[in-house]
Amino acid sequence: MWLLLVLILLGTLCGYRGYRPLADFCQNHWLTLCQQLELRPETRIPSYSTFRRVLHRVDFEPLLSLFNEWGTQFLPLSETTWVAGDGKAIKSTMSDYSESYHTKSA
Repeated sequence: MWLLLVLILLGTLCGYRGYRPLADFCQNHWLTLCQQLELRPETRIPSYSTFRRVLHRVDFEPLLSLFNEWGTQFLPLSETTWVAGDGKAIKSTMSDYSESYHTKSA
């Protein structure tokens, strides 16, 4: 699971948004990813359906809390700090608009 979450993060940071684009990102950069992440050569490239299953099943609340905790180490915020942000819905996750998932950049 850690590998899929890292690949989703890296792919999203590189502009690959959606299940198929994430699979394309992995396909296009697999050798480099294997080297940098020290993966065994026989590690299989995740398919778009794997990304879809993971994104539909992950509980993002604890993941978001951990990410925010990690991020404050590098950019401590106070009550007077202003942060501009932009958010996007993750493609194809919006079927129940009260529980959609979004990406956020600041």
